[in-house]
Amino acid sequence: MAKPMTASQFVAALKKEGVKVSERYSGWRTHNRNHKGAWGNVNGVVIHHTAGRNSVSLCYNGTSALPGPLCHTHLAKDGTATMMSAGRANHAGSFPANAFNAMLNEAKTHPRPAGPETVDANARTYGIEIENLGNGRDVYPSKQYDAAVRWAAAICRFHGWTANSVIGHKEGTTRKIDPKGPVQGKGDFDMHDFRRDVQARLDGKPTTPKPDPKPEPKPGTITPKSRESAATVKAQAERALKDWPFIPAVEKKHGLPAGLLLAVGSRETNLVNKVGDGGHGHGVWQQDDRWWKVPAGFDKDVQAQAEKAAKLLADNIKAVGLPAGVAAYNAGLTGVKNALAAGKSADSATTGGDYAADVLGRMAYADDVKPTRVLEWQKVEGYMPELRYGDENWHVDFLQRMLNRFISPNLKVDGKYGQSTADAVHKFYREQLDYTTTTKGRVFSAGGWRRVLSVAETQDGKN
Repeated sequence: MAKPMTASQFVAALKKEGVKVSERYSGWRTHNRNHKGAWGNVNGVVIHHTAGRNSVSLCYNGTSALPGPLCHTHLAKDGTATMMSAGRANHAGSFPANAFNAMLNEAKTHPRPAGPETVDANARTYGIEIENLGNGRDVYPSKQYDAAVRWAAAICRFHGWTANSVIGHKEGTTRKIDPKGPVQGKGDFDMHDFRRDVQARLDGKPTTPKPDPKPEPKPGTITPKSRESAATVKAQAERALKDWPFIPAVEKKHGLPAGLLLAVGSRETNLVNKVGDGGHGHGVWQQDDRWWKVPAGFDKDVQAQAEKAAKLLADNIKAVGLPAGVAAYNAGLTGVKNALAAGKSADSATTGGDYAADVLGRMAYADDVKPTRVLEWQKVEGYMPELRYGDENWHVDFLQRMLNRFISPNLKVDGKYGQSTADAVHKFYREQLDYTTTTKGRVFSAGGWRRVLSVAETQDGKN
């Protein structure tokens, strides 16, 4: 049993262990649920997965049904640990005595949780939410896993605990399955292996992870290098997303990296819808009528232009990979294949010899630009009601807008839960949650709302 760390002690311990710490939320040090229940003394560490992506603001704010903070630290895929709280957090719920006592007594084995859940684990444990879908297929990158080991080791080292004070949420209650999923280079996330890795760190000394060595560039390697400044590209992207907010959804639909359409459009036209190239290049992404049939009305239909460009990019990347597929958007597949066969860079066939390098450089500037969010429906937070086929209300309107952003750009926004909305919901669950609905999308419930609200973030990280 130990007195909880202060916020400053928490950060210092993590940094000493080599964890990359972010204090993105300035109020995290006093952000807690201490007014709702006890905090301390503390006895252990609980490992969770988020069951979603882009969950950092959800972990901080929570929902009206389950207020934040939902953990003490959120751990991103790249190993960045964002601090959420230094006090009581709504992360563990209650545990049965047999599971809690195994952690308390640092037992070498942790039994299956059994019996009434009488222990307030929120008062007695630290918790981390590791970004992962939890579907058994989403991979924990090695950097993320290593950071989780370091995070747990830092707490144990501070309090003088062994790794047997660390448990997975699934070891504390039968209500949960986390952490779940494959770890890069290790197989499935196994808590016995995790504790062994934590103990290995505790048996040594805190060390800062060595940076990944920079590989020597191979002949023909394309190094991203934008012709434009970051400020210019971001300004173009922000303007484009204000006018055409469907672009991210089109990228996602075709499996493109975030920001690639914006980057190609930036290179082609500075993200302006126009006819160029002597009258042959049509639209933002300059569809060439000498090679492709341009249908009537295409010049005014930016969404159709985005779909056409995205499909061509996706086909090119499938054929020759990235970044050669980007070069092929300019030089054509044949030109790129000939260059590669001659041992040259794919960019050697492009205009200026740097098309892919320029586009990928711009993509690095554009991939974190989000659509401007100014409408009241875009500021929604917290709990949303279950929706069913036949409902007609504002909540359906909001859902349709979000489905248009992430799944079905052509879904009509009318506030009516009809067949087209059900089809989009069914697709949303399959693509975003890896879950096939038994209702064919005719019900949109808590799990769907949690996913929607976790990704509906403004640029300052608040829902």
